[in-house]
Formats: sequence, C-alpha cells, structure tokens
Amino acid sequence: MTIHNTNSKNSIETNNILVSQDSKSTQPETFEDLSLNLNEKQTKRQGRGFKSNSVSSKMVRGKDRKPRKSGSNHGLYKHGKGKNRDYDSIKYSAWMAGVYQKDGFKCFISGETSNLSAHHLESVDKNPDKVYEITNGLTLTKPIHDQFHNLFGRGNNTREQFERFAREQYGVNEFPWQNGNHDPSFTLQDILERQKTQKEQKTDELFKLMQDRNHKLISTGDDFTADAFIEVYCNIHKLSHPTKVRNYRRSVTGLPCCGRQNQSNKGSWDIVNQMKKTRRQSNS
Repeated sequence: MTIHNTNSKNSIETNNILVSQDSKSTQPETFEDLSLNLNEKQTKRQGRGFKSNSVSSKMVRGKDRKPRKSGSNHGLYKHGKGKNRDYDSIKYSAWMAGVYQKDGFKCFISGETSNLSAHHLESVDKNPDKVYEITNGLTLTKPIHDQFHNLFGRGNNTREQFERFAREQYGVNEFPWQNGNHDPSFTLQDILERQKTQKEQKTDELFKLMQDRNHKLISTGDDFTADAFIEVYCNIHKLSHPTKVRNYRRSVTGLPCCGRQNQSNKGSWDIVNQMKKTRRQSNS
C-alpha cells in the first residue's frame, strides 16, 4: 500500500482507490468514476454553448455555424417592409416633412397635431417609384396608422383600402384627391433645399458660439445634429471635452472647465450674465 501526502490536496491512494480527506463524502471514488464524471461535465458544458471539437458539439451547433444571411439575401426579405427596405433616409425624412406640411401638420381623420405618422396610400412594395411622392402620403396619428395596417396588413395596400377604412371606421366620405388637383405647391426638392439651408445655418451658429466662448472644434466630421457627439477644445484652460451639440448649445459655459471656473468665482455674476446674453443672441 502506498500513501501519498500532497500540499495541494490531502489524499490517500490505495490500490487505485482515491479517498479525499477534504471532501464531506466518505465514500471513495475510483478513477473510472472520476473520468465518467468529467465526461458528464464536459457534455453539460457543450450544451451551454461552450466551444468544443467533439462531434456532439458540432451536431448541436451545426445550424449556428452556417453563415448568416441578411438584407436581400435573407429568405424573409420583402422590398418596402421592415428595416431592410431600400430607401434614402434623407429623402424619406424630407418626404415625411412634405406630407405633414401638405396636410397642415394635423391628422386627416382626427385633426390631432401630435404623435403623427406619414402613411403611404399606395404601398411601396408594389409601387417603389412612389416612395417619395408627397401626393402618395397622408398624415395620420400613429394609433390610427397602426389600426389601418392591423386590419389590411403591411403590403399590397391601396388608396381604395384607405377610403374603405375611413368610411367604415370613422365615417369619413370626402377625400382631397377626389376634388381635382391634389398636388401641393412645393416639391420634394424644395424641402431638401430648405433642410440643407437650415442645417448650414445651425452649423454657422454653432461655430460662432464656439468663437464667442473662446472654444475650438477639434473633432472631424460634418454631422452637427442635436444628438451628434463633438470634441471641443477650450483655449482658456487648455483642455478638451466630448459633448453633444444639444448640450453644448444649452449650457451656459459650454464646457465643464469653464463651468467650474464660474462656480469658483461666486461673486463674478457679470461673466455668467454676459455668456447668457451671448447665447440668447446666437439663438435668436
């Protein structure tokens, strides 16, 4: 009989019998039992998604190992439906703005002016050339818009379906396209030009505000929308800070370093008032 004492584990090996003194169980386990337990643990680990070269692992995860399909290659892809539809986001945003303007920024059925949505009278899956036609759009509230598509589905929608929906559900019998010319006095290109001009104007105001605060833009890119992240350098404190365009405009000082300086100078309210005045002038 051979007895082995190890520093890591107090164990006694007798004729291929292993007895653990640290274990709560006093029943000995053979090396064959231990190997079976290890195989069971390995099988459980494979079932939880652990990588393994065993045949059973490849059988379990065989489908996941195939290359994923997305976009037009996916079997459920349908043009004009869902997030995969092919359209220009800038032109689509301009189309929505044109539909709202055409309808006076109110729902055609309820007359509400909030929670609005633009509806395609002729669905774009069958009429892709009418995606950006303002006359093919109608302003509805989101609940009414969802109610229509819940009844008639999303796809293969027609103008006649909407007329039937409005008559049966809300008692509406008159529609603007029934009375001659339905074309608005503006085009999609007019709205795109207007949005471009507004974007350039806001960008110029942002740079002027930075100049008045003695700040400098150091981030690259041409996205200066309200939620865009920018990196601004303070020439006064020699520090740079990441921030959003919206937060930079709304803040009195623009950057935390200038804000801390104003807080330390509690008696210097003239600086704060001057910055507020500058911000109001730039926003007006």
